[in-house]
Amino acid sequence: MANADKIFAFAEMIVFGLSKPGGATWTQREIDGFFYNEYLNQPLQLALKEFRGDHFGREDPPYPCAWNDSRAGDLMSPPGGTEELWITGDKGWHIRGDSCGKRYPDGPTVFADNPSQFDNFCAHPKEVYNAMVHGTPIPFVRVWPHWEFVLDDKEVPPFSLDVYSLPFGERELTRVKVSYGHFYDWLYLEGRVGPKLEDRRLGANVVARLLDENPVRVQVVSYAPYPTPNVFVQVVKEAVDEYGAKLPGKTRQAGDPTIREWVVYLLTTECGLSNREAINLWNDRLGIEQKFPYTMQNSDGLPGNSVTSVGESQFSRDKAGLDRRINHYSSTLTPARSSSS
Repeated sequence: MANADKIFAFAEMIVFGLSKPGGATWTQREIDGFFYNEYLNQPLQLALKEFRGDHFGREDPPYPCAWNDSRAGDLMSPPGGTEELWITGDKGWHIRGDSCGKRYPDGPTVFADNPSQFDNFCAHPKEVYNAMVHGTPIPFVRVWPHWEFVLDDKEVPPFSLDVYSLPFGERELTRVKVSYGHFYDWLYLEGRVGPKLEDRRLGANVVARLLDENPVRVQVVSYAPYPTPNVFVQVVKEAVDEYGAKLPGKTRQAGDPTIREWVVYLLTTECGLSNREAINLWNDRLGIEQKFPYTMQNSDGLPGNSVTSVGESQFSRDKAGLDRRINHYSSTLTPARSSSS
């Protein structure tokens, strides 16, 4: 069953990533991104192929390597590593070696074009770069600042920030401030809005709230008249302080059940297995080894044959939650999906 083999190989790589320092803080958000972007986000995969074709003359990664490959230490930093990538205006992406002094092949690499087609995929440029060069999976970012450019001079866009999980500290606040600052400067540079507000809340139109749908997230939206970056960041900090306890935190326990539900889900949708067959295959190949199987027996302790087992009931609940999250990702990524079609 080739598709099943690939699914388990992918899952084993994510499990490996969780064991590394950079993966220790992954939450359900990152795990969802790895699987969704790999198996369900066809516009993203198409954009990667097109970008590779333009810059490398091939659609597949020029230096393919999985995190748990024996050669990985020579080619790239560990999952969640510390290599730096930044965007500099029209000159595109630059990347340099990680803190251990490693260098990427042909590095530092410069992409001459601005990678704007990836802006709405809720991914960090570093992860997109690694996917292009090595074929590694792409997580969703936990903190997603985003907006849409509006060509109609009569309309001005809102700036949206979604905080999906903790940790959220100074590093995340700095990223938010930089991203909002770019948006704020662009609006006034283009002359799309009236006079700038003073550096205080009076007159600002910014809304912060907790959205308790699945996935739970803190959302802060800035409308015209826009607050200054300092004020926006202060509102964000207060909102996360108020609602952060409702968000998923940094714990290994978030990774295991999420990997389990994704693997079983993909075995049913990609390989045509029944729920019971998929659960048994998960248990045999990875679940028992990871000490996180579905329990395939009835509540009275007898083996489940014709009767729905405890594990099947649990997976049905897991699948319902996963379906809601998938629907959310599909809807929030609609601009990226349509622009890549």
